[in-house]
Amino acid sequence: TSMEIWNPSFLQDMSIEIRFLILLGIFLFYHLFRIGVFHIIRPERLSNRNYGILNGIGYTFFLIATFVILASSGICALFDVETELIKTIIYYVLGLTYFVFLIRKTQIFVKSCPVFSSILYLCALEILPTGILVAAATL
Repeated sequence: TSMEIWNPSFLQDMSIEIRFLILLGIFLFYHLFRIGVFHIIRPERLSNRNYGILNGIGYTFFLIATFVILASSGICALFDVETELIKTIIYYVLGLTYFVFLIRKTQIFVKSCPVFSSILYLCALEILPTGILVAAATL
C-alpha cells in the first residue's frame, strides 16, 4: 500500500514511474543544491576535521531515521494500524530526527565558528531549503 507521504496535485495524473522519477529529481536537486551552497559559504574558521564531520552527519541521521521508520512501520503492520497513523508516526520520526540533526550541527558550528555566523549558515543551508520543501509539500 502506498503511504502517499507527499503527493502534490501536479503529479496526480502521471504514472507511478514518472512520479517516482520526478520526486527523485526533486530530492537529488535539493541534495546537490545543499552540497553546492555548503562549498560556497563554508565558514573560514571551520577546520577540515569539522568540515568532514558536517559533511557526513546528515548520512548518520538519515540512517537512524530510516531504521526507526522501518521498525515502527513494521510494528504498526503487525497490529493492523491505520495508514493515517503510520503516516503521522513517520512525520514525527522525521521531524524529531531532523530537529536533533540541527541541534547537533549547531553544536559543532558553535564550537568552531562564531554564534552569529553559525546561525546564518544554518538558516541559509538547512532551515530555508527545508522550509521551501515543506511549504511546497503542504500547499
